[in-house]
Amino acid sequence: MDPTPTPITIPSAARPADADLRTSYRIVRTPQIGELTGMIISHEIYGCETHYHRGRTRPHTEPICEACDEGLGKRWQGFLAILLTKTRDLALFEFTAAAAAPLVEYYEHNRGLEGAVIRAYRTTAKANARVVIRIERGDTDLFHCPPPPDVATLLARIWGVDRLIQHEQHRAELARQNRDGNPQPGGPDRP
Repeated sequence: MDPTPTPITIPSAARPADADLRTSYRIVRTPQIGELTGMIISHEIYGCETHYHRGRTRPHTEPICEACDEGLGKRWQGFLAILLTKTRDLALFEFTAAAAAPLVEYYEHNRGLEGAVIRAYRTTAKANARVVIRIERGDTDLFHCPPPPDVATLLARIWGVDRLIQHEQHRAELARQNRDGNPQPGGPDRP
């Protein structure tokens, strides 16, 4: 007796798996014209020193940093995960230290940022005009927000931090080999 073949089926689901729903985040900045409005889903600010190096933002690294070696200045940049209210798109909102005060004050007063509504706009239509951030308590019952992403992990992926660290470690090793292979006059091993 031949076994009955198992029919081939196409499994279906009414929605994607939660892990597949929100797999990419874009970085948004305050627009040149108009206003960025969203609900903060991060608990706190993630910030770090960055450089604009070779056409990209990259994090500052220590104790060796190629951008610093090239004389490029560094500046602090902060990031928050937000839910853009018009599109319900998740994004990482990027801002500078000059614009961060309302966020820091709100965090310190409320012991968290999640659920707050953020509005960011520029004082003039110039691309680098001063950014003003307004923050107010949000009505978290209006939206069911996804869990906040790990902002540091997302930025590490966007910035290619693993590759960047390998590059800086290689540069540090070359500098060490160069220094060890070329002792300076008057150093400990020379008179």
